[in-house]
Amino acid sequence: MVVGLTGKYCAGKNSVASVFEEKGFYHIDVDTLGHKALPLVKDKVVAHFGDVILDGDEINRKKLGSIIFADKGEKEALERIIHPCMVDMVKDAIAERAGSDVLVNAAILHRMKLDSLCDCVVWVDAPVLTRIRRALKRDGITLKEVLKRIKTQSFLNTNLIKKNTDTYNIRNGGDLERMSASVMKLIEKLNEGNR
Repeated sequence: MVVGLTGKYCAGKNSVASVFEEKGFYHIDVDTLGHKALPLVKDKVVAHFGDVILDGDEINRKKLGSIIFADKGEKEALERIIHPCMVDMVKDAIAERAGSDVLVNAAILHRMKLDSLCDCVVWVDAPVLTRIRRALKRDGITLKEVLKRIKTQSFLNTNLIKKNTDTYNIRNGGDLERMSASVMKLIEKLNEGNR
């Protein structure tokens, strides 16, 4: 079974993913694949954004991030360069684990068309103030930058997910025990439907 996991910035997708991992799912973190893909498309990224994003020979992700989160067009340009490579990596990882339970964790699952690879999708949601607190604590950026990142994902919602894909909601407001219990119950339901 291939489960897609998605939700907005700092909704707590990784906490939900850890419960899936505990239950034996192989976790494909698409953000991590992005880190691996970036050096593979470095020449194209530098050709588009210029040397200003470099520290020596390496792309400085913070410099690149400050550009793409400030300009929607630049964010889309980066996505056009890097997403095809990331999608291929996801497809390869799923193929390598054919017959196993796999979790594909991606904030923009739909935009990358990764939902078409999934048997179902889990949408993780959290109150916006909780998301802001998590972002400030986790990412070490200013409130203004957090709000800018939240705004860039305002288009994300469950209506985007492929129409024939079952979609389940998990609320992750900060009570880890409650969230974990909800995910466990969902995994049981998915396993029953998969028998």
